[in-house]
Amino acid sequence: MRDHHSDIVCIDKLSAWARAKLAQELFRLNQRIFAGVEQEEFEHLVITPSARWTRIQVIRNSDGDAVGYCAVHLFDIVLSGRVYAVFRGQAGILRAYRGEGSTFAFGFREAIRYKLMHPLERVYFFCTPIHPSSFHLLSRRFHEIYPSHRKQTPPAILALMHKLADVFGERRVDSNDPDILQVGWITLDSADETAFWQANSNPDIQFFLKVNPGYRQGHGLLTLAPLTLGNLLSTVVALAKRKLFALLSLDNGRG
Repeated sequence: MRDHHSDIVCIDKLSAWARAKLAQELFRLNQRIFAGVEQEEFEHLVITPSARWTRIQVIRNSDGDAVGYCAVHLFDIVLSGRVYAVFRGQAGILRAYRGEGSTFAFGFREAIRYKLMHPLERVYFFCTPIHPSSFHLLSRRFHEIYPSHRKQTPPAILALMHKLADVFGERRVDSNDPDILQVGWITLDSADETAFWQANSNPDIQFFLKVNPGYRQGHGLLTLAPLTLGNLLSTVVALAKRKLFALLSLDNGRG
């Protein structure tokens, strides 16, 4: 992966001019990663959603050009008199700068920081992955995530997922399948990349392809991860194991 660095931007601290400039820069970048996204929609989802707060990691190359981003939003959602803290996010990075969890770590740090400060709150990560790689990364990181090939989704969790989809105005592709949503964003994969994912035998990936075969048409899979301390701890352990394994592999290579 090429040299890069990150800037963290708090949207509510930007002037209107700076916010507009960032929106233009990230939308131009987004057009190199995804199809099917209009500028107004992009700005509404990524830059100015009706969230409690929005923070964006902007990944820049050595020349200072934006090559990736991860936008994280925290929403306060009231359902049946209960308040839920719901994290959502969007991310994209140019192929040359992609690496293991290159945009995941920022969102995870924001979530765990919040949960540690509010341990008794009901906190969830709600998303609609539009690509098998995104769903695979989330499934590897979170021990408890729905849906999953590892376990059935409990009825109460499924009901919560559908209620959140309605609150956020998500559109179903088919009324008979409420778990597949018309997101519209399409990852600009090459033919070789599409073939790679189709042939990949990983169970997370095969599960995603089975339940969401129309992802190449911008269909997203309704996905929820409860951000409990136990679930977040499992992610910390998994990340630590992978980092230790990478260091050991590097040392063995040098030896």
